[in-house]
Amino acid sequence: MTSAGMVDTPRCRTDLAQANALIQAVDNRTYKSPPRRNDQAAVCAVLRQNRLDMRAATEIMQRCMTGRDRDENVGQMVASLGDIEEVLARNCR
Repeated sequence: MTSAGMVDTPRCRTDLAQANALIQAVDNRTYKSPPRRNDQAAVCAVLRQNRLDMRAATEIMQRCMTGRDRDENVGQMVASLGDIEEVLARNCR
C-alpha cells in the first residue's frame, strides 16, 4: 500500500526512506546533539552539513512526492534552506 502523495516506484520508496533519514540526521544535529553555541566553527559545520542533507532530501521530495504533500513538504524545506543560507552568509565565512 502506498502513502498519499507518493510516487509508487521502487526507486522512490527507497529514496523517500533516504530523505527521511537525512531529515532525521538534520534533526539530530540541530536538536539532540547540537554544537556549543560559542563554538562558531562547529555551528557553521553543522549548518553546512544540514544544508547539504536538506538539499538532497528536497530533491527527492520534488521527484517522489505529489500533490499537497509535495507542496507542503518542499515548501517547508525551501523555507528552512533559505534560513540556513541567511545564517551562513551572515555568520560563516
